[in-house]
Amino acid sequence: MAQDAVLGPTVALRGRIPFTSERSARAYRLNQCLASLREEKSRQAFLADAEAFMASFGLTEHECALMRQRDFTALQEYGACLLSLGSALDVMGLTLVEFGALARGQTAADFVAHKRAQSKGQAWQF
Repeated sequence: MAQDAVLGPTVALRGRIPFTSERSARAYRLNQCLASLREEKSRQAFLADAEAFMASFGLTEHECALMRQRDFTALQEYGACLLSLGSALDVMGLTLVEFGALARGQTAADFVAHKRAQSKGQAWQF
């Protein structure tokens, strides 16, 4: 039986970056580094000396460059998991709202306005 008959047609999702096993394997060290930033001790170490912190995870020069540039789309394309990126937002100087706005190509104000409009009268707070 064809997949379309069971699940419906496959639709390309604009702006979505699939988190594949290949990306996951390639970015394993990067995701470990990002996820560690949930801990205060790691955040302090990163802020004190980001280069040494990244080196302690064995990141490649390319991975370090992605971290330095704060290019979240490139980080995801490389294999950074959204949950890991979320752990690092604070030390990268972003709020969750600003991160959501970047993902949509909007300003933070436009992102908030969009989310409030989508809520259809339900409270939407951040």
